[in-house]
Amino acid sequence: MLLVVGMGRRSAGVVTSGLMVLFILVGSLGVLRGLDVECGCFTVSASGMRLGWAVLLRDMGLLAASVYAAVHPSDAWSVAGLLRSRADRLG
Repeated sequence: MLLVVGMGRRSAGVVTSGLMVLFILVGSLGVLRGLDVECGCFTVSASGMRLGWAVLLRDMGLLAASVYAAVHPSDAWSVAGLLRSRADRLG
């Protein structure tokens, strides 16, 4: 939520990156061991996505985005940045 709002983007990016690394490591171990795990991360239905390489690729994409937010903490695309730019234009 802090990444979207634009508050503490660097620290939120670092924490999110750490969590994504943890998710990728644990997920990789599950895939390599052949565990049949159901991931209900982005759904409220009883049948979530099965843990597999697609889930790990999605997590790697989220990791890349969170690392980018930690390294480049510009708030140009955050809610705070958009409101600030609108206020600057209005006067």
